[in-house]
Amino acid sequence: MVEELFRELMELGLFKLEPEEAIVAGCGRKGEMEEVLLVTDRRVFYLTRRAGAMIYAVQEFEIGSLRPVPSSAGMLGAKIILADGRKTAVMDSPGGDGYLDDAHGVIRELNKRILQVQQSSWEAE
Repeated sequence: MVEELFRELMELGLFKLEPEEAIVAGCGRKGEMEEVLLVTDRRVFYLTRRAGAMIYAVQEFEIGSLRPVPSSAGMLGAKIILADGRKTAVMDSPGGDGYLDDAHGVIRELNKRILQVQQSSWEAE
């Protein structure tokens, strides 16, 4: 079921995954503005659309260029802020009340992957 939702979100966002890339977590909320955060093993996609619209607007971030997100951002009503130095996306956190995964779990997974990429780049220096 969740994998089917991810596939539908990708089709409505008009983006594709790279070969061997997989979505590992995602959270979203519906309302006047629908917002979805999808985390893959390489990238993060922030999708938005107005209620009733067909296609999502998509911002894409490379995991290695993101700053870690405070864990408190997973709480309902908090802001999830993605920033890579060139662009920023701000999403109202759905907490555990949204659809797909709980926002706390998504933030933990995202931060784990950001730190893994940062550590591997530090070790390479």
